[in-house]
Amino acid sequence: MPIAAFARRTVPIAFVVSLFALIGCSGIAAPGDTGGTVVLNGLTLSGCGPSASPLPGWTNCTGTVTLNITKTVSSGYVSVYFNYPDDGSFYHGQYQVSSGKPGSIVVPMINNYVSACVTTLATTIDVYDGPESSQTAPLLASIATTIHATC
Repeated sequence: MPIAAFARRTVPIAFVVSLFALIGCSGIAAPGDTGGTVVLNGLTLSGCGPSASPLPGWTNCTGTVTLNITKTVSSGYVSVYFNYPDDGSFYHGQYQVSSGKPGSIVVPMINNYVSACVTTLATTIDVYDGPESSQTAPLLASIATTIHATC
């Protein structure tokens, strides 16, 4: 399907999940941290808002990241970041959790500008103990993964 059709189309989650497969979903503990894990259970890119005309691409692209966290989160927030479709464009989001070990959570994500639809992309999902506004939130995990998409 053409990129423009992909970006403007709202599709059921089951269909979107079939478009985006993840490889390498195991959690990676931060150096020196033995107090639990952060495991990536899923990633869904839902679609984008309007065209970024006159620039190529789209604005306000959304998605979710599903995590299982057995590490202690002291701030009450988990923030998540990953690059797509390149190093200058990234999805970001946060989720308020109870202090402690939040278990399974779904973090809403947004990318303010996506220049192109990339069919295969190796990226790293970084998970922090703190809100997006924190400049010093400790890293809970960096999870290497590959996104496969049909554009």
